[in-house]
Amino acid sequence: MTHSSFFFPFLAAVYAVAWIVFLRGGTPAARRLVLFGALFNAVFLIRHSLIAGVFIANALVDPVFFIPFMIAAVFFVVLRRGDLPRMTMNAAFILVIAATLFAAFYPKGIIPPAPNKGGTWAFLFFLSENCAYALFGMSAALAAFCADDKRVTAVVRRLVILGFLLFSMAQVTGAVWAFLGWGHPFMWGGRHLSSAAVWLIYIALIHMRYLPAFVIRERWVTLAGGLLALYIVYSHLVLEMGIHRIGA
Repeated sequence: MTHSSFFFPFLAAVYAVAWIVFLRGGTPAARRLVLFGALFNAVFLIRHSLIAGVFIANALVDPVFFIPFMIAAVFFVVLRRGDLPRMTMNAAFILVIAATLFAAFYPKGIIPPAPNKGGTWAFLFFLSENCAYALFGMSAALAAFCADDKRVTAVVRRLVILGFLLFSMAQVTGAVWAFLGWGHPFMWGGRHLSSAAVWLIYIALIHMRYLPAFVIRERWVTLAGGLLALYIVYSHLVLEMGIHRIGA
């Protein structure tokens, strides 16, 4: 087992301790532990981007390792508010621990770079898409226990809108990248259609909440959208586990 193999089991333990501390009333200490975890994850991402001996930008935003970092970073910001119901935080702790454990068992190498899979547009696509997936996941986690709390609802809505904006950016940058790399901006394939499904769900969620009859269902649609987004990104990652990697 290489030294990189210990990063994410250690991180999962840090987040688990943070959860226990939080349950015992130590919110400031739990917040510091979550911040430490996010920074430690960032160190791994930097090392990961240099695994081939040269800096590879796409490796810096490798979804399996970048999404746990983003979830922890967003969670830290949420914890800093200090005014949300404690029960709401439980699902968020579960989410960050689950994402970190998945990364712990995932191959640590990088898929060999190719001419049509690099460049600025590819990096911007992965950066915006993975940030959006983390925001969608966190919004779903908070929505799971928010009930009718207006403070939680306000935070969830901000996460959804920011995630949607970033996901929309990913559709544009991804289309440019696909056109430059493969000659067409869209394909009727699972990767593109799943992204379209997520985008349509969130644009519907953002607009339908202005309908009075929809407000009571907003929590459940937010939860369903986040679960779908997480299922899509992690199902793709599972399918890619068997691909040959450099430095694995």
